[in-house]
Amino acid sequence: MMSFCRQPCVADMLIFGDDFFRSKAFRDCIESLPVNIAGISGNSQDVVSFIETYRVDIVLIDLGHAGNAIGIETAEKIYSTFELPVIFVCERDAGANIPPELLCVPDGFLEKPFTGKEMSVVVQITLYSADLKKRAIEAEKNCRTYEQKYNLLSDHVQDVIATFDLDLQYTYISPSVKHSLGYKPEEFIGQPVSIVMTPESVEKMRTMFSAGELQKKTDRFGRVITRIAELEILKKDGSRVWSEARISLLLDDEGRHIGYTIISKDIDESKKINEQLRESEEKFRTLAEACPYGIMIYQDEYWVYTNPAGEVISGYSAEEFYTMKFWVIVHPDHQEMVRERGLKRQAGQDVVSSYDLKILDKNKDERWISLTGTTCLFKGKPAGMITIFDITQRKQSQQALWESEEKYRTIIENIAEGYYEVDLKGKFLFFNEPVCKIAALAPHEMWAVHFRDFTTKKDGQRLLKTFNEVYRTGLPAKAFDLEIERQDGQRRYVEISTSLMMDHSGQAAGFRGIIRDITDRKEAEEEKAVLEAQLFHAHKMEAVGTLAGGIAHDFNNILQAINGYTQLLLMSKSKDDPDCEKLMQLEKASDRAARLIQQLMTFSRKVEGKRQLISLNDEIVMVQKLLEQTLPKMIDIKIDPDPDLWAVNADPLHIEQILLNLGSNAADAMPDGGRLCIETKNIILDETYCREHVESVPGEYVMLRVSDTGCGMDSETVCHIFDPFYTTKAIGKGTGLGLASVYGIVKGHGGRINCYSEIDQGSVFTIYLPAVGKRCSLLENPKKVTASFWRGNETILVIDDEPAVREMAKEMLEYFGYQAFCVESGEVALDIYSENPDRFHLVILDINMPGMGGYGCMQKLLDIEPKAKILIASGYSTEQHAGKAISFGAASFIGKPYHLNEMARKVRTVLDTN
Repeated sequence: MMSFCRQPCVADMLIFGDDFFRSKAFRDCIESLPVNIAGISGNSQDVVSFIETYRVDIVLIDLGHAGNAIGIETAEKIYSTFELPVIFVCERDAGANIPPELLCVPDGFLEKPFTGKEMSVVVQITLYSADLKKRAIEAEKNCRTYEQKYNLLSDHVQDVIATFDLDLQYTYISPSVKHSLGYKPEEFIGQPVSIVMTPESVEKMRTMFSAGELQKKTDRFGRVITRIAELEILKKDGSRVWSEARISLLLDDEGRHIGYTIISKDIDESKKINEQLRESEEKFRTLAEACPYGIMIYQDEYWVYTNPAGEVISGYSAEEFYTMKFWVIVHPDHQEMVRERGLKRQAGQDVVSSYDLKILDKNKDERWISLTGTTCLFKGKPAGMITIFDITQRKQSQQALWESEEKYRTIIENIAEGYYEVDLKGKFLFFNEPVCKIAALAPHEMWAVHFRDFTTKKDGQRLLKTFNEVYRTGLPAKAFDLEIERQDGQRRYVEISTSLMMDHSGQAAGFRGIIRDITDRKEAEEEKAVLEAQLFHAHKMEAVGTLAGGIAHDFNNILQAINGYTQLLLMSKSKDDPDCEKLMQLEKASDRAARLIQQLMTFSRKVEGKRQLISLNDEIVMVQKLLEQTLPKMIDIKIDPDPDLWAVNADPLHIEQILLNLGSNAADAMPDGGRLCIETKNIILDETYCREHVESVPGEYVMLRVSDTGCGMDSETVCHIFDPFYTTKAIGKGTGLGLASVYGIVKGHGGRINCYSEIDQGSVFTIYLPAVGKRCSLLENPKKVTASFWRGNETILVIDDEPAVREMAKEMLEYFGYQAFCVESGEVALDIYSENPDRFHLVILDINMPGMGGYGCMQKLLDIEPKAKILIASGYSTEQHAGKAISFGAASFIGKPYHLNEMARKVRTVLDTN
């Protein structure tokens, strides 16, 4: 059980052994000791735990209580772990059994019985010895720390630190010499100073040493003597730099002179700067001496410089100036103002930089000068600098100028732009008729009206800030725009400029400027911004369409392989085969994917369809029946056709797709029922409408409008509804391609589509399709070929960069009896075809390939054999691509992904065509 007490004392003692040490004899001994009993324990483990927790300076171990082995083992642990001194208490003649290395002092133990004096001597000697040891360790640590700091300073300081012996040979140099001079430190040891110093600098050092000044250790004030010299140093690359060297004696431990210490600082740049400064000062002095304006500098209230022009204007000589305070020559009317502003300017505070004032020259004649002041440094200290020029003659002429004020007013009243003058508080003092028209006030209503009465809070603060800046600097403000609200409530935009207005004595009296009504220009700029936003949207949709077309093409290549292999497997399976149903499901999934890609291509306007002259009214009637069968019964469908509707050139299937998509979306927006309205009307878009709507062309159009009474959309949703894959429906409820394909169909037909919608107000889709008056067709339908002609034994060359498509095409052709030879590029195909053109009866060519491309390859093939039969294949399955391919010389065109039977019919048809 651990017990302890705390009393004020010199040292804290822990006792191991609670038998003897609780006796009265021990307590009598302990009273004479400078110690406090921190604790008494009878357990070795408790002793160690106690030392870890509490402060202990010395430990007493009673070997009679603990036993020699336990006591010595405990002492070893205390000494090695905590480095605390241990005193053993043992029986008479038992001290010889204590290991000497555990004794704190030569007699580091007490043999029973012992007196208080004996115990006091042993304890105090032990404590004193432990204190000496602790101080020695601390001193050694401090020594190492100082040495490390010195080495760190020497190794990392930018200045070069070096030592020389008495023969001026290097004995040490800091690593910074590599950065400063390009040498390695080891290149200096044992070398004379002449290795890096010019002969002149070496001689300067020898002269300094021979003068004997450094031979004294300290001067008469006890300061260590250090000499400073500028030395020219040679760098390793041969260049020269100037260095400032601080040289002092190097002494040994006994104070004997053994060499020199030098700390070198690179001052090459500062010498160049000083030279440039000297040249700059010389240029300033030359310029100032020749300047026709007075240039004067004051510092601490007194003039310290004036140029000759300043002497001429004031009549005082430079010597007379330098004895005068700077405000003495100022006229009494302006003296206090000039003094206050001048002192603030010298202190770096903001003051009016330019103003006019009167002075009294040496003859006491009044003269007007124009002053411009700024802050500068003169001999390294803040100063004020002013430029002055004599405007006495101008001031004398000013009276005549004021007499012409009536003429001035007449001119102001007759200019087209608004002219105004306000006082320093912002109230109107003078204005012309255009200002009254802008403010919608009569002249008598404008007097003393404050500018804040016309401005918004934000613009009012902005205008006040501008006035304050003009007042502070004296410089006019550039024209800027403001929005004002007239007394009649109408908001107008104005452009305003302002400058400081001075009174007859040259003091600021208010502000004047020009104000223009720029409302029409602002509205035109806003209209332009709207048109630019529409143009940006059109370009964005065009770019997205191009991207969608590229994606569709790549997907068609992938689907071609999936679809083709599926059909091949189906043809090789009986209906009873367990895999047949799975393959049929795979074929259906491929067809759905192909229809999805078809929607993408419709959006990107890669599919034009079969166009013909149709009436939208007829198409609406047909679609109405489908909508009535598919839409919920609580949705009322209303048709409002124009009986005299113009015809349009369009694909009926595409028109049907538009109506079904818009009708389906309207139904989704009306889950609780509502009204779906479809109407048509003849519309003429004029120049005004087309200027406000980018990509619109004036002319006759048929309008198709589909509206609903559904939940509507916010403006953010409306901005994205035509983007592909954008949908607000739940996952699995929509692909986000419905409205995108509608957009693509309308744009592909040369039309325009708009959407207007508000939350809880329904949506309105308005489509404009160009009206036409004659029937036109793009391509005739190909003749049907019977199934008996599908098979053959001809040799066919397949050119496609997709490996899966090549392998699939090869198996399909071989299934129908053909010999197929497949290559991956146009370059390889040309090499094979040119060797034996008669070998191949037909070439199936992918039009979109890297390298020379499909059209380039086709032209080369036709150059080799003009009668070659070439069947073009492409993921862009459009009439435009078909027409282009045939115009380039192709026999026919087939779009990807194609079905097995479709491929067989197309190949047989081309082979049988002359």
